[in-house]
Amino acid sequence: MRSAEEIRMSIAQTREQLEQTIGAIAQKTDLRARARRRAGEDGAPGAPADAGARQPPVPAAIGAAALAALLVHRRRRRRRERAARQLEDLEAYLAARVRARAAANGGRKRAGAPRAPGRLRHPLASLRRR
Repeated sequence: MRSAEEIRMSIAQTREQLEQTIGAIAQKTDLRARARRRAGEDGAPGAPADAGARQPPVPAAIGAAALAALLVHRRRRRRRERAARQLEDLEAYLAARVRARAAANGGRKRAGAPRAPGRLRHPLASLRRR
């Protein structure tokens, strides 16, 4: 059997070991302190503790926004160009039809109801870039 003094010594030794273990666990889980230590090791002497801290990715965000704006601009420009080409093709087609009809009628205008006053516009005329 152990004496009371031996048991007290054993308890004190166990407490010290537990304190050391808990301290080590606390150091490993304290991310801020670890980051400060790492910044102090990596940075120059006298450097602020935040020197190694990660900065917000502002330049990357600006670059991504510029790339998105460029892609949107190119897509819109291509759509405008395609619509203009389609309009030119349609105008050429309609002009050819008018010439063919005039040739078939011997150059005479077709008799029919008079047109309403004002300029009549083709529905696709609004696509033409001004």
